[in-house]
Amino acid sequence: MQDLSLTSQSGFEDTTLDARRLLLPYSLGLIALCVALQLYIVFDDNRIGPGAIISTAVIGIYCSAFAFVRRRELGQIRFGHVVAHAVTYAALSGSFQLHAAFLGMTGSDALSTVDNDLPVAAGWFGMTYSLAGYWAIVLVLHVIASVAKRGFES
Repeated sequence: MQDLSLTSQSGFEDTTLDARRLLLPYSLGLIALCVALQLYIVFDDNRIGPGAIISTAVIGIYCSAFAFVRRRELGQIRFGHVVAHAVTYAALSGSFQLHAAFLGMTGSDALSTVDNDLPVAAGWFGMTYSLAGYWAIVLVLHVIASVAKRGFES
């Protein structure tokens, strides 16, 4: 198994920067927030209403704060920033995709639309198709840029 750590060369302290210690707590916290968001949506009759949108924004603030506060450490771990970005995409977008798939498989009316221009209800359309599609483009660009920099972004 490959060692995923880098040792600080600061001279003042000898700390080990480990991808697991940095990204695992973030990932688990993010997954917990996404599960809580999807449970909120379940208890709100599977609607994507203002509460779900605000909760999604709170998750976005959590992710942005992590990326900002830990930007130096993420930049020292090979592909650290892009791994955090990919985990965020998979957890948040994936939670909406799985929820919508479950609703579709169970024949829920929550996905039904009153607007004939969209295949599903507007809230679900935004959180599944639009969120996943546009974010995927940004994630691919981030991966390309990260590979061009050989994985280190600091």
